[in-house]
Amino acid sequence: MKPLDKLNPNSKFKAVNAFIFAGSFSIGVMKAGFHLDRVLEISNTQPQENAFYFMQNFDIPVILPDEWENDEYLTSLKDVDLMCCNCPCSSLSQINRNASVDGKNNVHFYRLFNIFKKVKPKIFVIENAPTLIKLGFPILKDLVNQLSDQYNFTILRDYAGNHEVAMKRLRTMVVGWNKDNFTEIPLIHQDKQKQLTVKDVLSTIKSDVEDNFSKSCDSIKEMYQYALPNFSLMTGLAKQCLRGTNKDNIINYMKNTKHYKELVRIMDRMSNNKNYWDKTPHKLEDDKLFPSFTSVNEYIHPHKNRCLNIKESAAIMGYPEEFDFSGKSNIPVYQAMAQGVPVNFGKYIASQAKLALENKLPTVKGDIVFQHHIKHLYSIFDKEEFNNLEFLDVKKNSSKLVD
Repeated sequence: MKPLDKLNPNSKFKAVNAFIFAGSFSIGVMKAGFHLDRVLEISNTQPQENAFYFMQNFDIPVILPDEWENDEYLTSLKDVDLMCCNCPCSSLSQINRNASVDGKNNVHFYRLFNIFKKVKPKIFVIENAPTLIKLGFPILKDLVNQLSDQYNFTILRDYAGNHEVAMKRLRTMVVGWNKDNFTEIPLIHQDKQKQLTVKDVLSTIKSDVEDNFSKSCDSIKEMYQYALPNFSLMTGLAKQCLRGTNKDNIINYMKNTKHYKELVRIMDRMSNNKNYWDKTPHKLEDDKLFPSFTSVNEYIHPHKNRCLNIKESAAIMGYPEEFDFSGKSNIPVYQAMAQGVPVNFGKYIASQAKLALENKLPTVKGDIVFQHHIKHLYSIFDKEEFNNLEFLDVKKNSSKLVD
C-alpha cells in the first residue's frame, strides 16, 4: 500500500490522465472526486524521471508509450469521463527567450490530439502557458480543426491564486466537451476562493531541514542576509550598492566570488534603465504571493537566510504533507514539482468538469468559448470566426461572467 492511496476514491467518475510530471494535477483530479484509473506517460524514461515521485506514492498504473502509443490500446480505453494533461510548455514559456510555435516540445500537443481522437473522453483538459492564446495560437487552431467533429471547446485564462494557491501563476486551460455528451458548452464558474499568502503556506510546515537542492547561488549564501523582500537576490544587492546601503559589505564579499561580474553588469544596466536577466533566488515576504513557481525560480525564506526546503516548496504547489519526495530520480525534485499544476488549481478545473458531467453548469451555444476569469468576461466564436483570428482576446462581442 502506497502512502497516498486514500486519495484515490471509489467514484463513479473515471479519469485517465496523460503527461503528468510529478503528479500534482492528478492529485487535484482525485481530490475533486474522480477515480484515477491510469496515467499515460510522455516518454519511456518517466519512471526514472518526473513520474518517479508519483509512482512511489500511488498504486496507479503508469503506462509508457511503448504500450499505449498505438490505436488498439487507445481505443480499448472506454467510458473515460475526464482526461487531464500537462503538455510541456517550455517551447511557449515566457521565460524561454527562444519560445516559438515551432519549438520541438510542441509536438506533444499533437500526440494528445491523437489520444483524444481514439479515447474520446467526455471531457479533456490541457494545461499550458499563458502564451498559448497568442504565440501558440496556431496550435489552438489545429486543435479545433482536427477535433471539432467530435468536440466543442472552452479556452480558459485564470490565475492559480484564485483557487487556494499562494501564487498568481497565470495559465491557459483548454477544455474539450464531447458532443456525444454535451450539446452545448458548459460555462465554467469562476468560483474564486480565499487568497492565500506566503505566511499561510509556510506556517503549516514544521520541518526546518535545509535539503540539498542544486542551487545556483549556494556559494554566496552569506549574501542572503542582504536580500530585499520581493526582489531576486542579485537585483536586491545591486539596488543597495547603488544607493550606498550595505555597499561595502556587499562589494567586499562579492568581489571574491564568481558572481561579482554579474552584480556589476546588473548595476550598470540598472543605472542606465536597461533590462536585465536575473534568475537568482527571490526573497519572499509573509503577506505577499509567491512569484510563479517554475523550474528556474528559487525562493529565499522570508525569515531565514536559506532557500526553501522540499517540504516548503511542495506546500507551495499544494502537495499533501505526507507526499514522499525521498529517493533519487534523474530529474531534480524542485524541477519535477515546478513543471506541474498546483494541486488546488487542478482540483478546481476537475471539480468544474464534475459539475458539468452532473449537468449543474449553465451552457451556451457555439463552437468555442473563451473565458477570461481575470477580466470576468467571455466570448463565443464559431469555427470560421475562430480561424480568422490572429490571436485570442475578449475585447469584442464579450459578455460579463457572473461570479
